[in-house]
Amino acid sequence: MREDAKPTYRRTKRTAVAAGAITLLTFLATDPGAAAPGAPTQAAGFNPGTGNAIALGYKVNPVAGNLSFGITAGESIAGHQNTGATGQSRAINLGVIGVTLAGEGCDGGSPTLPESQQPQPLVVTSADEGAAQGKTAKEAEVITKSARATPDPFAEAITEIAPLGDRSTIYIGGGRTVTHSGVVADGVREALARTEIAEVVIAGGAIKLKGLTWQAVHRSGAEEAAEGSFRIEGLEIGGQRIPIPDDLLDQLEVVNQLLGVLGVEITAPEVRVEEGIVFVDPLKIAIVPNAPRDSLTQPLFELIQPVREDLTDLLLEVDCGNSTYITVVDLVLGSVSGAGSLGLELGGVQATTAELNAFEFPQLPPPPDVAPAAPAPATPAPPSTGAGFASAPVPSPVPAPAVDDEVAAPAPAVDELDTSPIADVVGERGGLMALVAGGGLAALLATAEGDRRKMRRAQREIPLEA
Repeated sequence: MREDAKPTYRRTKRTAVAAGAITLLTFLATDPGAAAPGAPTQAAGFNPGTGNAIALGYKVNPVAGNLSFGITAGESIAGHQNTGATGQSRAINLGVIGVTLAGEGCDGGSPTLPESQQPQPLVVTSADEGAAQGKTAKEAEVITKSARATPDPFAEAITEIAPLGDRSTIYIGGGRTVTHSGVVADGVREALARTEIAEVVIAGGAIKLKGLTWQAVHRSGAEEAAEGSFRIEGLEIGGQRIPIPDDLLDQLEVVNQLLGVLGVEITAPEVRVEEGIVFVDPLKIAIVPNAPRDSLTQPLFELIQPVREDLTDLLLEVDCGNSTYITVVDLVLGSVSGAGSLGLELGGVQATTAELNAFEFPQLPPPPDVAPAAPAPATPAPPSTGAGFASAPVPSPVPAPAVDDEVAAPAPAVDELDTSPIADVVGERGGLMALVAGGGLAALLATAEGDRRKMRRAQREIPLEA
């Protein structure tokens, strides 16, 4: 045998043995229904599931042509799913106006306000480094955003609410929004959303609302709860403190009578649960049509309309990108002139949790009873297709034999079928699968032996060098 052929032979032999071992490990499996001794069984139990909580500070909502151009301030969102959690804190959300400002310029140039230069949210996920300790950021050096998340799972977001407005018209004091979502106790999921506003001043102090709080809580698992609330700590009208009644709607009717002279209307929040979600609606302050006010403002708008048109044309000639700012001004003016509306929404929270049942399928209904089909009538034979060629008549279908009702048993309903989990079935190794594995191993070894013999034969035929 040639010396250089020996290593090849040894490698081939080792390869055949290794392949045989791999095949044995691959095919040696238990019978269907056989469980390996000591294998853990997974019992149906609590899973973290999913949850979501949203809290809003306030929203200035100009509307034109049924299209909302609202800007939201103080937005906190927390959510979780399985072992993942995310907290998001956002100081200002420009909404549709932000999308418009970030669009391509009217002349194909740069946008008026790129998305990267707009207020950005602080987002923390449980997979981020340092997410459990939390992260904090400042917006305009006056608003604090913070969020944290853990794989427990648990997520939390807190956003400060910046003051807005002027006390001579409408003023909103500071506050904050708080949300969290995740597993808060053994077997308990919880989503909580809360908005707190220090005070709201309307019409130079004619009406003051103090200590406004919206809260929504949803729990599931070992503890079930779906609760929502809205509270006001203090109410002043004309400098007089008014006691807060149990039915806030009745008290707001009195407030609306005073505000109606100014063309302002207040809508109280409503607590509701829909599709497993707890909602607490915002407190809405809207500018509504008012005859005395409109009779004073309408002549003024008619007087400045020619000046407005000339100024608009001039601004567009200088830079067509000014059209965005012109639109915003028109929305504000339209809300008080009757061409549109302007609303201020304070607060508003929602929360929900649920168990994840991704692999549970609805049970199939039992099969309907199928009546035996009636025998079809005999099909007449077609006429002859020519001399010497006659078509054979088609025989009538033979009706199925009747089934004895006492012999034939009805099919069992789906609920009666044995559908025990596979983990509950016990058995031993071996059986048919072991036989299949042994046959496969024997075939592989026979193939390896055949290859070995061929190589030996080929090596004998190689002439030795002199």
